[in-house]
Amino acid sequence: MAFGEVLWDIFPDGKKLGGAPLNFSYYFKKAGGNPKIVSAVGNDILGNEALMEINKLELDTSYIQQINRPTGKVNILLSAENHKFKILRGVAWEDIHYPINELATKSSGIYFGTVARSSQRNRRTLDRLLEKTWGRVIFLDLNLRYGFYNIKDISKLLTQINYLKINEEEARTLMAYEIVKVGGEEDIVESLIKKYGLNACVITLGERGAVSGDKNGIFRVKGISAKSGGDSVGSGDAFAAFWLANLLNGISMKESLNRANEIASQVASERGAIIEL
Repeated sequence: MAFGEVLWDIFPDGKKLGGAPLNFSYYFKKAGGNPKIVSAVGNDILGNEALMEINKLELDTSYIQQINRPTGKVNILLSAENHKFKILRGVAWEDIHYPINELATKSSGIYFGTVARSSQRNRRTLDRLLEKTWGRVIFLDLNLRYGFYNIKDISKLLTQINYLKINEEEARTLMAYEIVKVGGEEDIVESLIKKYGLNACVITLGERGAVSGDKNGIFRVKGISAKSGGDSVGSGDAFAAFWLANLLNGISMKESLNRANEIASQVASERGAIIEL
């Protein structure tokens, strides 16, 4: 399962379908997985359009609820160095109801980020799903957005997961709150694995590459420069999907890291989160 936001990314020149769980699901399927998206869209034009587009991506929409709230939108401001988000509130993906028990009990695991926990309804739903999937793959892509996370909640979540992805800014946040000791990226990965008993952890570093590891060792890969004209929207989600899918398919940590790094660069070389592969 991939739990959380399905929404429209609003760029200066138009809109594109997005949301980290949707982006992750698209690339996870491309990497050989069979994701089920648990989310909600509005009973409106944008919601209908989102469901049609998701079907065109050949993703299962059975667990994407359609409710009487506006479909989610994020305004994205692009700059030469990065992009900024303004996530609109009071929307459909903030009111995701618990799906049928069969999905939770039969799923091989769950992917989610902290943005999805920004409402009481979603926290209750996700907590039930985490309880049902205990002992299976529980992957947290931290995905911190200002105003959309609680540090006490993060501390608790880290005790419930077994796979973790963070970026370098998020690593600094964890150090600032003393969740992890100050150190280099390799030290942080090793510390998080040991402290929380993780199966694997990765820190993405943008054009500097990434560092990931498990109990058998820590690996670093150099960055691959993206082509001009693209943006980094969705590249982290693509990285997460390929990194996890390859690990679960028995690919070595080093090779999984390399493959995820390559796909993230490819996504960052084009516009929008979802690209053709």
